[in-house]
Amino acid sequence: MSKQSFIPGDADSGRLYSVHIASGEFHGQYSLPTQYSGLDTPLGLTFGMLILQLVRKERTPTMPSTQIVFFDLTSKDPRGTWTPNPWKTRLVLNFKGLDYRTEWVEYPDIKPTLEGYVSPDADGTYTIPTIALPDGKYIMDSRKIAEHLEDFHPQPSLRLDSPYLWKAEDLWKRFITTIRPVFIAQIPKRLLNDASIDYWCTTREKIFNMPVDQAEKELGGEQGWNEATAVIQEATTLLSEIEGPFFEGEVAGYADFVWASVLLFCVRMGPDFLDEALKRSGNPQVHLDLLEAVKPWLNITE
Repeated sequence: MSKQSFIPGDADSGRLYSVHIASGEFHGQYSLPTQYSGLDTPLGLTFGMLILQLVRKERTPTMPSTQIVFFDLTSKDPRGTWTPNPWKTRLVLNFKGLDYRTEWVEYPDIKPTLEGYVSPDADGTYTIPTIALPDGKYIMDSRKIAEHLEDFHPQPSLRLDSPYLWKAEDLWKRFITTIRPVFIAQIPKRLLNDASIDYWCTTREKIFNMPVDQAEKELGGEQGWNEATAVIQEATTLLSEIEGPFFEGEVAGYADFVWASVLLFCVRMGPDFLDEALKRSGNPQVHLDLLEAVKPWLNITE
């Protein structure tokens, strides 16, 4: 699925060639002795192909037979999961005790990393989280990942039939939608590396039909938080129906990971962001209890 090309250049010791692998595995430059002055010569072509084979051998990740690769969005240091959907997947992987490693991806590298391995969304978009299974199959979308892992690793159960799950997912969607103008301009400042900032701002401008700073000014701030308040309070009510810390008492399930992903996102945004959400919740303790309860499954596996 990779595409290779050799691009000539100049070097003191002879011609310089760049080896490209389109999947993003490697990009390197090698000096080609002057007697192999062109890749159209047999020796030149042979030299180039040998380099490519070495690159593949040295740089292509090896994956043990039981290991899953989890593609997650990277961040500023300290590097770690920050956006809600990948949090759901990481919580599931850790909850089930599965063997996996993390492949950190910048926003512009999502498509080059996944294209050819998994089908994009209906609009042609490739998204994170995605996992690569030991058999080579790729799965994109946090819910689809959860369903697959539940089918093939049923214990401990994610309780995907829980009546709380659809309610938690509805609250998740409404919270993210209402709070988006508040965080839209803050994420590049607080969380993203330089390599992802332009991509973030350009794509999010299309959502709001205005620059992200303008969206924050016109729709975020107090107005955005006010619109999110009712959703946070509904989550409080739902968490309070049964003595917790989880929606169904002492038993954790995917519904808990869905709402915990929102809270963990607030944590990564900063103390001011989390404090504002808790202040508006009506009962901060039930959310703090949930955060405490999911701590065993927050491990970042590199």
